[in-house]
Amino acid sequence: MKKHTDLKPLDCILIGLSILFVIIAMLAPWVLTRQSVFALGTLEQIKDFGALGDTIGGIMNPFIAIAVGLITFLAFRIQYNAN
Repeated sequence: MKKHTDLKPLDCILIGLSILFVIIAMLAPWVLTRQSVFALGTLEQIKDFGALGDTIGGIMNPFIAIAVGLITFLAFRIQYNAN
């Protein structure tokens, strides 16, 4: 039985994009809550922390969903190649 352990270039690209999206999702709260031109406001300015949580969740969720989609596609592709 032959094992398929070598990754194709597309597989490496998908893995890299997934890692990038996860890193963006982890850095988004810090970037969006610091005082700068791009900031939505500092923690002292935001009195309703529910709105802050909704903002961070709304920004992070698409990146996490894209990363999960890419990883799921990659898992199915590797399973298909193995069979």
